[in-house]
Amino acid sequence: MTAAVIVAERPSRAPAGVERLPALTGYRFILAFLVMIFHVFCAAELYKTTSMAPSNNPTVITAPLALVAVSSFFVLSGFVLTWSTPIGASKRAFWRRRAAKILPNHLLTWAVTIAFLALATPRASSLGAGGLGAGKVITNLFLVQTWVPRVDYILGVNGVSWSISCEAFFYLAFPLLALAIRKLPERRLWMAFAVASALIITAPLPTLLISGSSAVPWLPMPVTRFWLLYAFPPVRALELTLGIVIARLVQTEQWPRVSLAKVVVLPVVVFCCVPFLPPEYLLGAALCVPMALIIPTLATNQRAGGPGRLGHPVMQRLGEASFALYMVHYPVIRIIRHLLGPDRRFDWWSGTLVGVGMMLVAQALALLVYQYFEAPLTRWLGARRTGLRAEPAM
Repeated sequence: MTAAVIVAERPSRAPAGVERLPALTGYRFILAFLVMIFHVFCAAELYKTTSMAPSNNPTVITAPLALVAVSSFFVLSGFVLTWSTPIGASKRAFWRRRAAKILPNHLLTWAVTIAFLALATPRASSLGAGGLGAGKVITNLFLVQTWVPRVDYILGVNGVSWSISCEAFFYLAFPLLALAIRKLPERRLWMAFAVASALIITAPLPTLLISGSSAVPWLPMPVTRFWLLYAFPPVRALELTLGIVIARLVQTEQWPRVSLAKVVVLPVVVFCCVPFLPPEYLLGAALCVPMALIIPTLATNQRAGGPGRLGHPVMQRLGEASFALYMVHYPVIRIIRHLLGPDRRFDWWSGTLVGVGMMLVAQALALLVYQYFEAPLTRWLGARRTGLRAEPAM
């Protein structure tokens, strides 16, 4: 099969789409860190209280942070792909580079989790969505678990890989989405931004007609509703589309330069309103657009005056290893939790120290995986036959 080509009119005022944006690399680490905080201090059930009610378990506040972090990852993915993919790039080369980026870490953590669940006691599977099963193992391996409307499939094996399943769909759809948005006249981009934002905000409304039993204890709602809003790839692709539009607005120099301090006010205000919102809006709809404004703000401010603190070498290194951190932290938590005793609970100080230890181990392992596994394989697999370097996953 001959490789199809993305064809679009070169924007009249856009810079070359290969300009590096270190601020966004550092930002990736912050998002991955927020997800890890939720899994360590809430999902791992370290503390003596077993109630998921906010009044009894203050760590539940970390759930909205993790949910908005994943939503921001999806928006950032659309932005980075648009920014780093040249006009006229081969679809085949694009898909090869994306596979080279995500598959090594996915296969590594998949295999480790399978081995752990096979060797550990049945109780070890409680931190997640059940143990081993042929359907879960196979769908997770091929990153199609988010097409199955079952929580034990979506969050099975290495639970965080559900978002990589969405990303796999994004990569397939991106060439067509990018082509359509790049063909839009520049004056229509703000309208596209408004439409994408409106679709994200209103997406939960039709699902309110769905009834059924609760999906997960930390976010009570029917399973089908949870699946559609949380994991169904076409719905989450709205966030990818928003990221593509935002990238085009920055490329065509239409995004205004605003201080980051002013931009973060809106997501903070919305976050304070989270307890009063329907739970369906916690899965991304409430905070997606306010948080999405941070990405073009970081990009435009860097282009005008440098990357700031997010461009520090330490933040750059952590950002480069953020995908490894995202993929390895959950298996690390499960293994350490099992070694400590699956049913063991800690007081506040002891549990917090255990949680911090988990995060340090996960971060150290992520840096090693990135340097000695992910980066070499990404370069080798991404460069074969294409001669092009694989871009960051998120």
